[in-house]
Amino acid sequence: MTYIRRHLSNMAAPSKRAFVTYQEAKECFDEFKRETQTNWRCIYTTPVFEKSPQDIVKEGTFKKVLWSLASEKGISIPNTGVPFVFVGKKVWACHQGPDRDKKDKEKKSKKREELNKAVNTDHNFSKQGRKRNLIQATKKVDCPAEVHMIYILQFDDYKVTKQTEWQRKLAAKKLRQHLANSTTSVSMSPKFILKLSPLNSHEGPDIPLKE
Repeated sequence: MTYIRRHLSNMAAPSKRAFVTYQEAKECFDEFKRETQTNWRCIYTTPVFEKSPQDIVKEGTFKKVLWSLASEKGISIPNTGVPFVFVGKKVWACHQGPDRDKKDKEKKSKKREELNKAVNTDHNFSKQGRKRNLIQATKKVDCPAEVHMIYILQFDDYKVTKQTEWQRKLAAKKLRQHLANSTTSVSMSPKFILKLSPLNSHEGPDIPLKE
């Protein structure tokens, strides 16, 4: 039985799981979409998910060493004494969520109206001139459901045994020095944490589930 099938009955709450590779996380999300018959649109992404941990450390795309991560809508990580760096994130919204293309649609509609007026002013009554481009009514219902994924690099070798501010600062400083030194080999564990939206978070039409 697959991970999604095992947890569908408990999907009244967000489901969070960590993966070693982006491909594994993506496959889990694809399975979730199939089993729940839901469609999603990527509304935010950091272009680093295909990069290796070595390339990320070499490029220095992260800002600081973290011990925990707090997020109301996204993914939170408790302090376990193991430092990590935040690499990037992806966010998907339900395809029936807020219409994020509304402004672009309004601009296109305005241009069409101006073009039609210009055609009529020139007394062009051909079929092409009389043709109106109607904007199809949107199917958006402002559904708030979202799926989140973050990419972090965890450094287990720098775990602190005592949760004191001094020990964390000391370990973080040592880690940053080692990461900045190209001759020092640093052991790291990539993690792709996927947070699936609970089924009851959808609003609008009912979400059908496969038997």
